[in-house]
Amino acid sequence: MVETDIIGHLIDVEHQASSMVLDAQIEADQRIAEARAKADTRYKELYEDLVNSLEMQTLQKIAVVKQSYEQKSMDFSHHITKTPKDIPAFEEMLKSLLFKAD
Repeated sequence: MVETDIIGHLIDVEHQASSMVLDAQIEADQRIAEARAKADTRYKELYEDLVNSLEMQTLQKIAVVKQSYEQKSMDFSHHITKTPKDIPAFEEMLKSLLFKAD
């Protein structure tokens, strides 16, 4: 009878150990899921911050390039407008190009 009591006790201990391992696995899975959720949230926050920063830098660079382009375009326009025009020489050149004597 003592042997059956010992075997019964060992089976009870094994069931308790199995139950403890199962509980530990469930707890570990919950902790991993929580950690993953926090990491995902943090990643999304950092990603959004980076995207916003890069977008702001891009918009600033676009504004600088646009302003430079507009200034250069205005300068060129003023330069062209102020350049003296020699209409008679232009007409002579057209005549010589278009109405060449063969």
